[in-house]
Amino acid sequence: MTGSSLPLVTLWYLIFQRLGSDHTLEKVLTDAHAGGADALRPGLSQKLRSNATTSYSDARQRLPLAVLWQSLRLQAGRLLAWHPPALRPIATRPKPRPIGA
Repeated sequence: MTGSSLPLVTLWYLIFQRLGSDHTLEKVLTDAHAGGADALRPGLSQKLRSNATTSYSDARQRLPLAVLWQSLRLQAGRLLAWHPPALRPIATRPKPRPIGA
């Protein structure tokens, strides 16, 4: 696997691990080897070399926090552009008027 795809795969599986019902490293590794990584780039799962969960765990530790924050900001911006009023923080929404006012 190329070094340039490693942060993307790591980020992909960091989110996968958090959102899935099974948060184990083994589940991540099983999905990756079963073809889950191919959603990022066809054939990518065939290029995964390690069967050890420590490889993914180490990759998570090496992933700069700034990459995660930048990705989350980008997705938040896309969500806001998709439907801004429904996604504004509650504190910034207009207060409802009392009935009859």
